[in-house]
Amino acid sequence: GGDGDGGGDGGAVAAASSNAGSAFEELGVLEPLIAAVGDLGWTLPTAIQAEAIPLILGGTDMLAAAATGSGKTGAFALPVVQIVWETLQRAAAGGGGGASGGGGGGGGGA
Repeated sequence: GGDGDGGGDGGAVAAASSNAGSAFEELGVLEPLIAAVGDLGWTLPTAIQAEAIPLILGGTDMLAAAATGSGKTGAFALPVVQIVWETLQRAAAGGGGGASGGGGGGGGGA
């Protein structure tokens, strides 16, 4: 499959689909994102995803190298989307801005 593909052929998708939720859940991925990757046909996390996702969700800086098509994009994007979603949820609930401390902006000088 392509970069970020959960792997598996067509026959393995049906057999592994019941494991997909629990496999991504064990990495710390939230249910709405597990459902979304399931809709993409991702059945199980790839090796790089299984290693990187929990580290990134835990706030660890990391550098990884893996072959083309190994799932690097998903390994990075999935936890980033989750962190952004959680930050927006906290902000909507009045819990503050998150890692950046709110703020931002800049520019606009005349």
